[in-house]
Amino acid sequence: MFHFITDLFSPKIEAKIHVQGFFGQEKTYFLQNAVKAWGLPGQFRLLSKSLVQIDLEGRQSKIERCIEHLRHNPNLGSTYSIAAHFLPYKGKYPYFRVHH
Repeated sequence: MFHFITDLFSPKIEAKIHVQGFFGQEKTYFLQNAVKAWGLPGQFRLLSKSLVQIDLEGRQSKIERCIEHLRHNPNLGSTYSIAAHFLPYKGKYPYFRVHH
């Protein structure tokens, strides 16, 4: 209940998230499903075998919780680094999509 109230008053933003590490097929699917489960619109791009870009839009508090979930998820392992920066909300993603 607390997160719901926090999300109501949190500003809408866009986040650009870069996840660096080795991405085999299993880790790639795990990561995209872990992000998709948060219900945030955006896009997922595998830029190389070692870099994923995730663009998300929504309430800042929810996006921050999603990023923390990824940082502390044992299924990713400790060999991955996650960097994020926040931008003004533009409303350019109506849903979450995966680019191959």
